[in-house]
Amino acid sequence: MNPVLANCELAGAWCSDRPSVSPWIQVDFNATVTITGVITQGRAETEKRHYVTKYQVAYSDGQSWNNLTDANGTAITFTGNERQHSHVTAHFPMALRTRILRILAIEWYTNCCMRFELLGCY
Repeated sequence: MNPVLANCELAGAWCSDRPSVSPWIQVDFNATVTITGVITQGRAETEKRHYVTKYQVAYSDGQSWNNLTDANGTAITFTGNERQHSHVTAHFPMALRTRILRILAIEWYTNCCMRFELLGCY
């Protein structure tokens, strides 16, 4: 299943057209990279207050998927934004060596939209 995208050019962010279907966005680096965290923001337009407030992270080598988990094996839910323009940095408990990273939106304010930057070596 591919993420359903709104017109990102007008949104100033990635926005899901169908937030009721477990929205996600992913990056395929086409090579193995090391990712140590993510910085999130909400939608860029000032009159639209849309942002993701909670999300999880999954990763893949292109064959199978894993959730980013804590020491007990529980999927980590990261706190996202409380305002659309603030930067919220989440550092992973361990560096991920992966080819594909997926951000799975869990909760959002008004509409499921986000801007993000990945931290690591790629």
